[in-house]
Amino acid sequence: GVGIVSTSEDDYHLSFQVEELDMFLSHSWHASWWMKYLTLLFYFNGVPAVVATVVTATFSVLIKWLVLSNLPQSSFMQCSFVFVFVLFTWHDISAAAEFRCKSIFLDKVCIHQTDRILKARGIKAIGGLLSKSKMMLVAWDPTYFTRLWCTFELAAFKYAR
Repeated sequence: GVGIVSTSEDDYHLSFQVEELDMFLSHSWHASWWMKYLTLLFYFNGVPAVVATVVTATFSVLIKWLVLSNLPQSSFMQCSFVFVFVLFTWHDISAAAEFRCKSIFLDKVCIHQTDRILKARGIKAIGGLLSKSKMMLVAWDPTYFTRLWCTFELAAFKYAR
C-alpha cells in the first residue's frame, strides 16, 4: 500500500506503469531508512499536519474563550497529538478519500530486486524515467555525493531538462 515501510526483499509487485512520473526519488542506500521515511512524511504530510494543528488550536482557543472558560490548559497536548497523527496518517487519509496520489519512482519498488534480467532492464531505463519525471526529490545525506549512482541520477535529471 500507500506510505508503508517495507522490509521485503522484493516489492516490485507494488509498482505500476505510468506515462509520466510526478516525482523521482533519489537517495543513497547508505542513508538510514528512518531518516528517509521522516523526510518523505514531512515532504508529503507536513503541510496538512500544520493546517490541522492550526485549525485544532483555533477551535480550542475559541471554545475556551467563548464557551468553557474553565477548560484546563490542554491545547498543547491536543495540538501535538493532531500534528503527529496527521503527519503519520495523511497519506492513508488522502488515499482513502481517493485524492489523486502522486506517482513516485522509488528504485526498491520500481526496479525488480531479485530477477536479474528485469533488474538490468530497469537500470537501463533510468535515463528515460528521469526524462519523464516532472521533478526530483533528493533525500540528501552525507553519503549522497560519495555514491556515483546518486550523482548520475542528479546529472541525468538536469540533462533531461
